[in-house]
Amino acid sequence: FANSIGAFQIEFTDNEFNKAFTTMTTDDIEARYLLSTNLVNKILKYSIRQNGKVEFAFIDSKIFIFRESKKDHFSGELFNSNDEATLQQIYDDFLSYFNIVEELVLNRRIWGKD
Repeated sequence: FANSIGAFQIEFTDNEFNKAFTTMTTDDIEARYLLSTNLVNKILKYSIRQNGKVEFAFIDSKIFIFRESKKDHFSGELFNSNDEATLQQIYDDFLSYFNIVEELVLNRRIWGKD
């Protein structure tokens, strides 16, 4: 898909991030502006915690987080399994999402572009 819209690959100064992610963009400057050092670090920390593949997409002033998982996150198992490890994993998942959102909110001027 990325190639069909004229996207090309860029790399960041963070080699660990470059190894974990392939960054495709149609605008090199905007991509580097969106992916601040702080956000890159949070995305990298989040991806390391996950047991599956994680992808991020920034499209039309929205962020999409795709996460590979063998767990069924939509069946309501939270209410059937409340052991401490399961609850801690759910808490950690939400905390990671909120940290990424917080970084985006703190840097909200990037979302005003149309």
